[in-house]
Amino acid sequence: MQTIAAVLTQTQAARFLNRSLRTLALWREKGYGPPFLRIGSAVMYQIEDLRSFLESNRVVPQAGELRGEEHTRARHHRRSF
Repeated sequence: MQTIAAVLTQTQAARFLNRSLRTLALWREKGYGPPFLRIGSAVMYQIEDLRSFLESNRVVPQAGELRGEEHTRARHHRRSF
């Protein structure tokens, strides 16, 4: 027996990902983002695809690694001798 995947609307998917509807639309246009379903004019997302997308974008920092704002802050707080 085949399991039916839970499907979310664009609004629900945007909330789930904490992104705007416009961001999801831009991702679709650029071929980025989670897989989506197009049924007629409706765009929907399977919740498992959203979870997989989040997991595939997960970053685990390595010990001693400075990134982004932390790196900038550390660089600006160096002392001059």
